Amino acid sequence: CGLSNKIAKTGGIKEWSKRLSIPLRSGSTQTGWIGEEYAKSALETNGFSVEKMPTRHPFDLLIDDVARIDVKFSNGYLSKDGYYMYPFRLEKKMPSCDFYFLIANTEMDKTIYIVPSLLTHQVQICLGKNSMKYEKYIDRYDLIHSYCSAMKNWESSI
Repeated sequence: CGLSNKIAKTGGIKEWSKRLSIPLRSGSTQTGWIGEEYAKSALETNGFSVEKMPTRHPFDLLIDDVARIDVKFSNGYLSKDGYYMYPFRLEKKMPSCDFYFLIANTEMDKTIYIVPSLLTHQVQICLGKNSMKYEKYIDRYDLIHSYCSAMKNWESSI
């Protein structure tokens, strides 16, 4: 436990992997980092300031010092019916973020669903051929802009 804490406080697993020239094992943590980097870049491209949170934080990114984003990344799988399905494990019924940034990764490109967490009282979302409920959340950066603006206006009125 002490060693784990020291690693976390001095750069984390990625940093120590580089320092010691030990390759990281491929796994969900590494996939998560790829998703977070992609999300950070996409958000910055859309005019947001983005702060990455430390590993094991309840959410992944802090946007404009206001919005809490939890990033989920899925490479998907081919279903029996021949359709790609993208499962996202949200982990908690009561979210600790304001938005989920769901990235469905295909060989050709990535589809980003920006879903307000207050609409998700479930532990998993699966997107695929019949995910019409979530189609309206594709590339909805405007939701984050509106949320940040509302929270800043509320804060300044107090």
